[in-house]
Amino acid sequence: MGMRTLALGFDGCSWNVLEPLLETGELPNLSALLETGSHGVLESTIPFYTGPAWASFATGSSPAAHGVYDFMMLRDDGTLSVARRDDLRRKTYYQQLGEEGKSSVLINLPIDQDGCDGAVIVNSWLTESGARRMLPIGKQARYSRLLSAYRTFPRDPADVDELCEIEQARFDLARELFLGESWDHFFVLFSSTDWIGHQVAGSVLSGDLDARRQMLRLYRRLDGYVGWFVEHAQDASVFIVSDHGQCEEEAVFRVNAVLRDLGLVSMHGTQPKQADPFFVSQREQPRATIRVPSAVGRHRTNRVVRPLARRVKGALRRSLGVEITRASYAVDRGASRAFSPTDASFAIYARDADGEDLQRIRDALLSVSLPDGRPAIELVGTPEELYGRPDPSGPALLFAPTHGVRASAMIKDKVVDPARAPGRGCHQQDGILIVGGAHAVQGDLGRCSIYDVMPTMLWSMAAGIPAEVDGRVLFEAFDELLAAQPVREVDGGWVEADDTSSGYSDEVARRLKALGYI
Repeated sequence: MGMRTLALGFDGCSWNVLEPLLETGELPNLSALLETGSHGVLESTIPFYTGPAWASFATGSSPAAHGVYDFMMLRDDGTLSVARRDDLRRKTYYQQLGEEGKSSVLINLPIDQDGCDGAVIVNSWLTESGARRMLPIGKQARYSRLLSAYRTFPRDPADVDELCEIEQARFDLARELFLGESWDHFFVLFSSTDWIGHQVAGSVLSGDLDARRQMLRLYRRLDGYVGWFVEHAQDASVFIVSDHGQCEEEAVFRVNAVLRDLGLVSMHGTQPKQADPFFVSQREQPRATIRVPSAVGRHRTNRVVRPLARRVKGALRRSLGVEITRASYAVDRGASRAFSPTDASFAIYARDADGEDLQRIRDALLSVSLPDGRPAIELVGTPEELYGRPDPSGPALLFAPTHGVRASAMIKDKVVDPARAPGRGCHQQDGILIVGGAHAVQGDLGRCSIYDVMPTMLWSMAAGIPAEVDGRVLFEAFDELLAAQPVREVDGGWVEADDTSSGYSDEVARRLKALGYI
C-alpha cells in the first residue's frame, strides 16, 4: 500500500528534558502524538554527536558501515574537513527513494550538502558555502524571499529570542516547500533544541524554573509547528526523532592529555607553529595573547566571576586587540602516534600502533576516575567490538564518556576538569522517538536504535530496504493493516566514499566553535 512519511528532527532532545515540559500542558500537539502513537527511547550511535548520528539515521547503519565518525572527516593527509554525503559508504534512504521514483524534501539534514535525484534539499548549518542554500539551484528563485530570511546558526546560542527567530524562518520556508512541492517524504531538522540544551539542560534538570521557562518558550513554538505539519499531512506516518539527548554536564575529560601522558601525543607547544583552525579561532588574529594559568582560569565557572570576566575579555579584544585564553596545547596530528581529533569524535586514531599500544590506551582511559569515584569513560572498544564489523580506514578505538562527562580533544594541565559552568548540558546517548499519524498505534516501543528509523520509513512507504542495514523495521508501531505489508529487500551495495575534499572550512570551524562543539 505504501504511504507518505513526515520526519521532524529535534536535535539533542531527550525524555528527561522533554517530560517536565510536557507536564506543563503547554505542548498539546506533542502530547496528542504521544497519546495516540507509539514512543520509545531512541539509542544513538557511538559517538552520540550530530554528525555520525544523523548519518546513521539516514543510512540505517553504524559508523563502521557508513564511515562518518564526526562533524569533521580526518583526511588521509591529516587535515580535517566537514563531513559530506560523498563521504558516506552506504546509500541514504532518500537516494533509495529517488531510485524508485519517489520524491523527498530535506531541510537542514547535516550531511546533505549535495543534490540528489528526486530530492529538494535545503542545506544544513554545516554546509561550507553559506550562499548555497537550496538544490536544485533552479528552485532558489521561487523561494528567494524565504531563503533570504533563513539563517542556519545563531550568533548567540544562549539567546532564546534569536533561537525562536531562526526556527520561525526555518518553518516559514518548510511550510512553503511542504505546500509547493510534490513529495513522498518530508524531513526538517530543528537544531535549536540542541543549542539551548547545551546552555541550560542541566539547570532544567535541577529544577531551575527560569531555565525551564526559557526551554518552554522554544518548545511551545516547535509544538505549534508539529501541529501544523500533522494537520496538513493526515495521510502520512509521522516520526519525531532526536539524534541524541542531553544531561547535566558534570566534568570535562581531556582524552589527549591521557595520550600525552602515555608518550603518544606530540604537541606544537603553548603556541601553534602554524594557525591550526581546529585549535585557533578563525577571526582576525589578536595583536597579543595573555594566557591565564589553569588554576586561575577555572574560576571562570563562578556565577559572579563569569559575567565580569566575559566583559573584561570582550573589552580587551575590542579596544587593544588582546586575547585572553587559558593555557593549552595543540596536538600535532602529523607527528603523534595516537590522538583524538575533535571533541565530537569519541575516537582514537593510531599510527603504527600495535596491540600492546592499543591495550595501554584502553587501560589508561578506563582507569581515569572522576572526583566522586566513578570512571570518566564507560567503555572503550574497536569498531568491530562496538559495531560488529571492522573498519580498517576508521579509528583504532572508540570510547563512550560516562553520563555527564564531556569529552574534549584539547590538552590542558589536568585530565579531568570540573564542568565549564553550572547548569550546562552534555550529550547523552538516549534520545526520543515518537511514531504517529496514519496507521500508528498507541504503545511503548521500549529501547530502539537510531538505525531502526530508516528501514521503518522505507517499509512504510513500500520502498525497498537495503539488505545491509543494521536496523530493523518497527512493525509494532503500526496497526495490523500496515503491519501485513511485506518487507522488500534490495541490494544497497557499498558506495565509494570520496576522500578528495581537504582543508578545514573556516566557516564551519567558526560555527562549531561558536556553538561550543570544539
